[in-house]
Amino acid sequence: MNKVILWVGWGASLGLAFFVGRSVSESSTAPALESPENIAVSIREALGQGSPLKRFGQSSRALEALNAENLPEVLEVYDMMLSGLGDCDIRLLADAWSGFDARGAFDETMAWDYPAKRVIGTDAVIRGWAIRDPIEARAAIPEILKENPRIQGRIIDNFIVGWAHSGQPGLDDYIAGIESRTPEKFFSQVLHAKIRRGGSDEVLSWTGEVLDDPDYSYGIKRAAFRTATRTSARWEPELTAEWAKPYLGEEWADDGPRIIGDQWGKRDGKAALTWIQSLPVEGERREPAVRDAFVSWMDEDPVAAADWIMSENRSAFHDPALSYYARKIAEDDPVAAIELCEQVLDQELQNRCFNKTAKFWYAQDAVQAEIWLQSSPLDEKARTLIRRPNQNVRSKTDSDKSRAKRGRVPPSRRR
Repeated sequence: MNKVILWVGWGASLGLAFFVGRSVSESSTAPALESPENIAVSIREALGQGSPLKRFGQSSRALEALNAENLPEVLEVYDMMLSGLGDCDIRLLADAWSGFDARGAFDETMAWDYPAKRVIGTDAVIRGWAIRDPIEARAAIPEILKENPRIQGRIIDNFIVGWAHSGQPGLDDYIAGIESRTPEKFFSQVLHAKIRRGGSDEVLSWTGEVLDDPDYSYGIKRAAFRTATRTSARWEPELTAEWAKPYLGEEWADDGPRIIGDQWGKRDGKAALTWIQSLPVEGERREPAVRDAFVSWMDEDPVAAADWIMSENRSAFHDPALSYYARKIAEDDPVAAIELCEQVLDQELQNRCFNKTAKFWYAQDAVQAEIWLQSSPLDEKARTLIRRPNQNVRSKTDSDKSRAKRGRVPPSRRR
């Protein structure tokens, strides 16, 4: 029994000693870490690390304790090393500094001797300020712009990005109030921040609020819609297509099918073209959508795209893709290209197809090309342009040499 008591007492003593020791250790190191001299030493050690991962990690941990009291000692280290510091080294300092004295940080970094470092520092200060308190930053921006008119664009850009990352409301109203011929730039900045924060859902949700507000202008809605569809469709084209569908009847959304088709075609060209074909859009709105989706597909998977266009029961819907494919193979097989152009149903698009492809035939076999040209639907002006030598169109000999050099001959895919 006594042995049990002794063991329990010994164990309790060990546990107490551990926690007391840990408490003493933590209490003794915490103030030391916060002392200006020790933080400056930690920063200097961190900036001397060769590994970026270690350097940024150590710098971040040390700068979390940055405040007005230890700032002078820390700045001495950065001032001494400033000429050799990289972007991230400076951004970490500026971001931490903006947390307790943003205006002072802006003024100080603006006075740095090195122009490139000055740009990095002031940008990071404005962005960090807006992330933490966009309302306070907004109140200070007019005075900063008045004092620094030459960098007005950078200040506004970083302020908008910071506000977007803050997640706080009111940014859409601020952007709407900016007089700009290119509002898409501002929406692009916001939505790239949104997609990093919350993916396509956050991008489309935020944009939907802008589009559904009757007070916003045509230009604002067009810029917001175009930017949102392009940004989101890169990641989730199907979700973006479903979200965009109710808006496609609006004039400011007329480019939606083309933008989504272009991005979706890079992932799944067949699905993109099937979606475009299901839309109640015709003519000038459908043609670029079909073309861009097919072009993106050809860029990513030319064999699958070619197989699709050659195996489809073609209609006017396929004209833009068929015309593009004909032009794509014209250098290697101009006769096959002309035959494909003849299958294009729209007369204007067919003529454009002939104009692009017949030049290659004429450069390679002028006699046969001239026989075809005399019976073609092209007018005399177009025929003259086809006959005219073009430095961008190579003869058959040049084409054969080029193919031999590449070591392959692209297959022509006749029906």
